[in-house]
Amino acid sequence: MTIKAVIFDWGGVFTINGTFTGFCKYYGPKVGFDPVKLKKASVKYWVPASVGDLDSKLYWEKTAKEIGINPVDFKRELLEFASYSPEVTNLLRKLKKNYKTALLSNQIEDWLEELLNKYELRDLFDVIVASYNVKLVKPNPEIYKLTYNRLNLQPEECVFIDDVPENLLPAKELGMKTILFNNFKQAQNELKSLGVNCD
Repeated sequence: MTIKAVIFDWGGVFTINGTFTGFCKYYGPKVGFDPVKLKKASVKYWVPASVGDLDSKLYWEKTAKEIGINPVDFKRELLEFASYSPEVTNLLRKLKKNYKTALLSNQIEDWLEELLNKYELRDLFDVIVASYNVKLVKPNPEIYKLTYNRLNLQPEECVFIDDVPENLLPAKELGMKTILFNNFKQAQNELKSLGVNCD
């Protein structure tokens, strides 16, 4: 079946560094905090914030308090570490001409909404499914179903790109094509191999 939509994850796809593990290894020594404990503190409040059970603005405050640092500094450091890939955005703009596009992300509102506005990405997606709005997280199959249903497509008409292998399994089981994102060139080449026009 012909591909009619490309669905993107956010962290590790639009951002160059997508894992808390990497950030904690980098940032922990900077603030004199054990990276393992830093990751535990970071994830502790991320989980409820990512499904809308905790105000995402409080995520920065609560995590920073456990670490003993300023929440503004913590947020700035995390966003700067994650960085941003203009290459993926350029690809998105090209795909938008011929395909439906969607964003499917486990994220917190205060992070994602800010960046969608900053990089003027909102209008480039036909559908945005964020965990904090739908109270579902990958790899729950229901969040994938919700995404392709909102696109008014069959799963076989969609390709999903994510940097986490576990997040691809339910998509594949539902019939979606999947691409494990390792880097921009590799992901673009795999899209082309599926017959997707990336020009």
